[in-house]
This record gives sequence, structure tokens and C-alpha cells, in this order.
Amino acid sequence: MLCALSGIAQTEKQIQGKWQFVDLAETADMDAETKQMAASIFKDFSLQFDADKKVTFSMLGKSESGKWSYNEADKTITMVSSKDKILTVPITKFSENEMTVNFQNKAMMILKRG
Repeated sequence: MLCALSGIAQTEKQIQGKWQFVDLAETADMDAETKQMAASIFKDFSLQFDADKKVTFSMLGKSESGKWSYNEADKTITMVSSKDKILTVPITKFSENEMTVNFQNKAMMILKRG
């Protein structure tokens, strides 16, 4: 219960599991048309964080796997794909079943545990 009150994930264990895109959070520099287009692109976006540090990233009908880590001090998840692509996403809001992440400084994505 303390985690839900804090607003931000505290441990890697809390992040583990499957997270699916549900919506974009309000973004000041994104108009309604752009937000709708982005939401249609991300509609099947999901992340699977496993306890063994494997991550599976799925979007647009394609999946890629790699390794993940969580930096508690910065509240960021870093994913390194099997092709050595690195993606770091800050967590801006967190509860047991929902988190908001800043995706490449372009979109604030709301993900639900699924």
C-alpha cells in the first residue's frame, strides 16, 4: 500500500510482468490529431519484464527481446535489445496496476498491467 501512495515504483520486482498501452497522457505540445495518430500506432504496444531481466518489447505486430534494468534513484527503466539498441524510459507515475512512462521524450504513455 505504501507504494501506491508514493506514486513511483520503488523496486524492480514491482515492475515485473506484462504492461500494455492504454492511452497517452496529456502532452502540451501534442494536438488532438497528433495524439489520435500516436494512439493508433501504439495501440498494440506492450512490454514484458521478466524476473530473469529479460524484456520483450512488442509493437506494430513485431517483437524484440533483450535485457532490462531499473534505476531506483532516477526512476528509469533501461532496455537493451538483442540488436544493442538502448531505450531508457523514465517512470513519471506508478501504481500497482498502472504506470506512465516518457517514451523517447515524445509521448507520455499510460500502461496497464495485463
